Amino acid sequence: MNSLRDVRVEKVVVNIGVGEAGERLSKACKVLEMVTGQKPIQTISKTVNRDLGIREGMPLGCKVTLRGEVATDFIKRALVIREMRVPEYSFDKEGNMSFGITDYTDFDGMKYDPEIGIFGMDVNVVLRRAGNRITQRMLLKRRIPKGHRVQRFEAFIEESSLYLEEYQEEAVAVRKAMEENPDLLKLMTHPKIVKEEKIKIIEEIFAGKVSAELVGLLRMIVDKGHFLEADAVLEYFIDAVKEYKNIGTAYVTSAMELSDAQKAAVEKRLLETTRYVKFEMHYAVDAALIGGMVIRVGDRVVDSSIRTKLEDMKKQLLNIQLG
Repeated sequence: MNSLRDVRVEKVVVNIGVGEAGERLSKACKVLEMVTGQKPIQTISKTVNRDLGIREGMPLGCKVTLRGEVATDFIKRALVIREMRVPEYSFDKEGNMSFGITDYTDFDGMKYDPEIGIFGMDVNVVLRRAGNRITQRMLLKRRIPKGHRVQRFEAFIEESSLYLEEYQEEAVAVRKAMEENPDLLKLMTHPKIVKEEKIKIIEEIFAGKVSAELVGLLRMIVDKGHFLEADAVLEYFIDAVKEYKNIGTAYVTSAMELSDAQKAAVEKRLLETTRYVKFEMHYAVDAALIGGMVIRVGDRVVDSSIRTKLEDMKKQLLNIQLG
């Protein structure tokens, strides 16, 4: 596995905007220090707004920047308050995430203090891969290539890694249930059944049996009228999780049944020549290959069958011009 591809938490910025200096700002600073265990700094206005009574250089709030294990631990605590749910619009195109906490007393161990009152806060998470320094250095500054930037899906699974395997298993189970019950597809695509009734049926079938997140995904698919693509959506999610975990899927077709030793040798060779740390192997027999095998991993195909070699030889012979 390439460690440079690992997604890591670069920093977490926790901010409370007060809008004024004075006692409320002092209380906000105290709240941030209690919640994060780190002394905050004040955020200063950079502009003038006469309507709001804001002048340049005026303290308006406070913030704390967390890094390392402290940042990771804080994210876990904050996401527990959010019930491990963050809406899609909280992620930007580079995988960074922002969400709000309505009351600091929601954190474990925090109690309401009438002298402080109620304060919420904004949590901003910056995710990066190694190599981001090239965008900040003074000499030979460069942009991060698109393929190396953190994508929304990668950010989602980074923050949901504790439940990722559970979501994957549930998606597999839902696909199997839909395959074994073809009448469900007919019901969900029936033109005379209203959308609200279809959503109710989905909730009755799956609520309590799979996570609320997966039920919400199925609700959205039904609401958008795309239930015909539900299986493809779940398959895409399952494959994306496997890619994230560096688990490859290989389809091996041979002219005759392979022995256990031959299968082990094929898998070992694939592990040596790819970035994957594990493979899900699927074997099939096709006598038409005559000999050899065809291996497919994703969109890559290695065809060493005798049938293909004979076809190539035939093409070469047909191109020979006799004098």
